[in-house]
Amino acid sequence: MLTYLLKRLGGLVVVLVVMSLIVFCLQAIIPADPARALAGPSAPIETVERLRAELGLEQRDRLVRQRAAGDQAQQSPPGGTLARGVDG
Repeated sequence: MLTYLLKRLGGLVVVLVVMSLIVFCLQAIIPADPARALAGPSAPIETVERLRAELGLEQRDRLVRQRAAGDQAQQSPPGGTLARGVDG
């Protein structure tokens, strides 16, 4: 039973790592600007640049992933849920 659980947990880790790599690669390939989407299509360039700086989008991809992972860890209460507006 223990070996079965260890195999399943090992497989879970592999799947999570592969899926996160796929998602981040797709984010880099798909031409989208989150700051432009948040500011709107008619927003001035200064507003878009300020949003990029606030969101940390000017940093390298690796740093953005590390920051996002740290933000998620800080926002999640112990034993709670990651969904906003839902009490854990």
